[in-house]
Amino acid sequence: MENPVAVLDQEEAKKFLMGKPSDKYNFFCKATELERIDRHYASTQDSLADMNESQNGVLKTLRPQEELTAKLNAEWQECQALEKLEIKVTDAKVRLLWCLHRIIKEEETKELDKLDAFCEKFEKLETRIAEYKKKAKEGEDADAQAEKEASVTKLSDEAQVRPPQTATHVV
Repeated sequence: MENPVAVLDQEEAKKFLMGKPSDKYNFFCKATELERIDRHYASTQDSLADMNESQNGVLKTLRPQEELTAKLNAEWQECQALEKLEIKVTDAKVRLLWCLHRIIKEEETKELDKLDAFCEKFEKLETRIAEYKKKAKEGEDADAQAEKEASVTKLSDEAQVRPPQTATHVV
């Protein structure tokens, strides 16, 4: 069975001995199973070609999906970068507000200090005004008193200088 020439019967032996070289080659291929191996090789090559075509078809259908996946990945990266930027912007806004708060507090403190100084000056001025008013009233009384005394003195002097005629003239 392992002998390739075991398929050789009498009829085949006549063909082999009397046959053409192409018949002898065909017999040799049949006996060594080269024909079967060649057919198997050809069918394997056909299967491989079919598989390559199938693979190319699948790859063609996957290309749009790959492009979509790449596009979505790029958008995802952009979204993540945008989120990071939004966090930075929010942080910057918070810092800005705290800086403004600090500046306003400093200005408020300065203005309150100015207000306190102004209030102190105002109170001192009010005290001085009250003192001047008091002195003015005291001064008015003294001036009025001096004026009255001066009038009385003047009138007394005039009364002594005038003759008594004025008295009779009045009667």
